[in-house]
Amino acid sequence: KALTLFEQLSSKTDAMVIGNGITQQPGVLKTASELIGKWDKPLVIDADAIQPKLKTDSKQLIYTPHFAEFSRLTGMKTPENLEQRINSVQKTARELSATILLKGRPDIISNGDKLMLNNIHNPGMTVGGTGDTLAGIACALLSQKHTAFESACVAAYINGSAGNLAMKEYGYSMLASDLISKIPSIMKQFRQVLL
Repeated sequence: KALTLFEQLSSKTDAMVIGNGITQQPGVLKTASELIGKWDKPLVIDADAIQPKLKTDSKQLIYTPHFAEFSRLTGMKTPENLEQRINSVQKTARELSATILLKGRPDIISNGDKLMLNNIHNPGMTVGGTGDTLAGIACALLSQKHTAFESACVAAYINGSAGNLAMKEYGYSMLASDLISKIPSIMKQFRQVLL
């Protein structure tokens, strides 16, 4: 049923994010893998959909893992040393022909050739849902025909900056919805660049 609905909606869709809120249940992962395999447009793979050996025809592909998800993707422990982590992200991005945005301090973003580190975020952003907002922003940028690398870099900046504004107002009691409410003010800074 999900695949039928997917096929109906995909012709009307420019980009997709998958993984937010799904589980590690085998049936769910199988369906997610099938959806990813049928998709050839820009794609963001997040959370539980981040699995090794996924097949996709997407040429504009972003993975948005945290440390544990990156370990699952590579089959190895995520290095603690920053230089080793950067090398691992770049190597994996090259192998997957994708852009990887490894969330952390700092965020490491690479498409295998280009590299950007993002330090714009705060400890309050460890609250549930802020990674979902990041994936959603990246997908929105992909749908506007930006490259995967550009989309990941700008999404990390927007999400982190909105998180910083939310932190100033709400402190450690901030929610992902508080971050979302701050996105429009950050987006105004990018109006000319993103259009």
